[in-house]
Amino acid sequence: MLTEEAKAKIDEMFTGDKFDLKGRTLEIEGYTDNLGSKEVNDQVGLARAEAVRLYLGEQYEIPGTCISVVSYGMEKPAADNSTPEGRAKNRRVVIKVVDKAVD
Repeated sequence: MLTEEAKAKIDEMFTGDKFDLKGRTLEIEGYTDNLGSKEVNDQVGLARAEAVRLYLGEQYEIPGTCISVVSYGMEKPAADNSTPEGRAKNRRVVIKVVDKAVD
């Protein structure tokens, strides 16, 4: 489930004329801190990314065929995992816009 703060950030990105998917897809990446096992963190990262995918589908009617989700779990930390603040920064979702391959 997404927090109101997370929804507001997504809404800022996708509302109005700021966003157009023409010829592109979205990749939603889920990340975690380093607490817990790799398996659990991979599942949590995937659940985070999936929550964003569902929100985008419900709120903005973006088809699931235009969105891929991936979990990097505790890989690729954005901050130092040795502090609570750093771990909080590592619990995140990244939305990337990807150009579709042309055949």
